[in-house]
Amino acid sequence: MTSFVVSTDPEAMIAIKRPETNLVVWERSSDPELGPWLAALLPDLQEVSCKLSAASRVQFPDDPYDPSPLVENLPEHPLRDRLKADLARILRLFARSLGDTPRLHVSLAPVHNDMCRKLHVDRVLARLVTTYLGPGTEWAPNDAVAREFVAASACCPADHNKRVMRDPLALRRAKAGDIVVMKGEAWPGNAGLGAVHRSPKIAEAGGRRLVFVATWLAPIVRGVLL
Repeated sequence: MTSFVVSTDPEAMIAIKRPETNLVVWERSSDPELGPWLAALLPDLQEVSCKLSAASRVQFPDDPYDPSPLVENLPEHPLRDRLKADLARILRLFARSLGDTPRLHVSLAPVHNDMCRKLHVDRVLARLVTTYLGPGTEWAPNDAVAREFVAASACCPADHNKRVMRDPLALRRAKAGDIVVMKGEAWPGNAGLGAVHRSPKIAEAGGRRLVFVATWLAPIVRGVLL
């Protein structure tokens, strides 16, 4: 059984619920017009984040996962509407693949540095990442990883990554536009098996990225966030 699924079919996202799967990549082409428009705006963009859930129906009666807060500060333009529609589709598919109308924390953020240089796992239920500009998230198949070194943090990123990767050539990178869905350590029954990934190196070459992230938040039980 494989630990990951790579497909051009958006319906493949539901495979993240399989016990043996901890990462799904929906491969898709980036919008040829949206990219240049966002690239021109990137120097002035600031990170925007918010929480969305079925409880937001009072605010968003037609769609509880309406991404309007993420794009409202962008200039009015048909491409802004296209970006909003794309974000809405991604969020609906992500929520449907998880089920149970999940509470999501979402952000759209410019990245100008090597944010997460070390191969690591996320201590969340699940996370979706797509890169609208620049290189995408790098990830490793389970059988290429020495998990006993993943949690170590004493060494520098280069040494850490060499220890984690049994086969450095097995490291994969999503391209701009791809949707990467990853199980975290908090997914029920997935402790010790979170998807191993990292941000691509861009700082040395002066690169830039625009990244959308949706994180599945823990449910609220009796008023307590778990």
